[in-house]
Amino acid sequence: EGGIIFGVVIYSQLDALEICKIIDGKAKFVFVDSEKKIPIRINNFYNKNEKQLSIYDIDLGNLVSTCARKLKKTKLVEFKPNDLTVDSAWLSLSNFFEILSGKTIAVIGIGNIGSKISLKLVETGVETRLNRKNYNFGVNITDAINIIKPKSTVASATYISDPVKACLHCDAIIGASNTDNVISLSMVKVMKPN
Repeated sequence: EGGIIFGVVIYSQLDALEICKIIDGKAKFVFVDSEKKIPIRINNFYNKNEKQLSIYDIDLGNLVSTCARKLKKTKLVEFKPNDLTVDSAWLSLSNFFEILSGKTIAVIGIGNIGSKISLKLVETGVETRLNRKNYNFGVNITDAINIIKPKSTVASATYISDPVKACLHCDAIIGASNTDNVISLSMVKVMKPN
């Protein structure tokens, strides 16, 4: 009530600097995604006569430090949206099942979000079946989760290359892929009842 919330997609540090310059002092808060998503590159506009590049001439991909230098009147809040997604999914499952330990859950798509939720589920005692189109990447992520998890954790992650087989007798399926229709009717049909 009485406020406006909006988002801006940033493709370079220069974009972030320009936005910060415009909104500094006009907004109470600026939330900045702290995960590095912009590749390191030298901008085309720097003065080629200069012997040394400034920090503004090189995109380091760290928007938080860039925005922190520019914002003087507006409070900067650093956050990780992918972690918010992971926590939201985990809380939804936890509320639905009340106790996750002992459940079996398939995670279809194990990139940044899928691998993080998978680790959290395994640490909670959930047998977690992972699926990703790229076999080698899928196996490596699965191995990493099983290495990272606490030694006393009995639950584990298992890579299954067929997404339907990964869902066989599962209590839930998490679609963590950026493709459309990642969870098919055939996957749902092989789940446990309810």
